[in-house]
Amino acid sequence: MAKVEARRVRIAVVLGMLMWVATGTMVLAQVPGKPTGTPLTGAELKNMFERGAIIDHYHPGGIWRGSTVVDPSGLVFANWLEASGVGGQDLGTWRMVGDTFCLKYKTVRGGMETCFRHYKVGDNTYQIWLTDGRFNSAYRLRP
Repeated sequence: MAKVEARRVRIAVVLGMLMWVATGTMVLAQVPGKPTGTPLTGAELKNMFERGAIIDHYHPGGIWRGSTVVDPSGLVFANWLEASGVGGQDLGTWRMVGDTFCLKYKTVRGGMETCFRHYKVGDNTYQIWLTDGRFNSAYRLRP
């Protein structure tokens, strides 16, 4: 069952990447020095992701961009393309810890769990920051 679910998630991400690359959606022009916008609470994050979501995200400056499927089952699948033209994908899990959204992939970040704080900076526009204060990416939720 998990393999079927993972395949369904991968297909959604690949289709999303094709659409996103074609439209060239961008949400920030440069890396911010500190979080801006309103921090999301754990309850807001849970409400956003517990029914599943597809996120189109990127790193300002064109370092990378990609899509992530957050599945209600606790699985997450990421697909990205770096500026060099090298791409990748990874499957992992997600969970909520307080006011942070935590991800643990098979290979990204050496398989270590990483937790993030999310900030709403505009209409359907968000920033993700590591808990140590470093910027990670910006994103929009797909309708």
